[in-house]
Amino acid sequence: MSGYLDARTCGRRPARRQYRVERSGSGWCVSVNGCATRSLGAWSEAERLARRLQREADGLAHGGERA
Repeated sequence: MSGYLDARTCGRRPARRQYRVERSGSGWCVSVNGCATRSLGAWSEAERLARRLQREADGLAHGGERA
């Protein structure tokens, strides 16, 4: 690094994946970027899956694993 400022800027961070629970035909599903899981019977089951997937995605984005 030369220590001089220039007009270039660093790239923006990519948007964070947001896993969401949505109503599907016969129950609830988890969706991200337009893709969805199969229908799950209970909202709580879908919410638990969404939290787990979000935690894994955040861990991958930061380059480390979370306990």
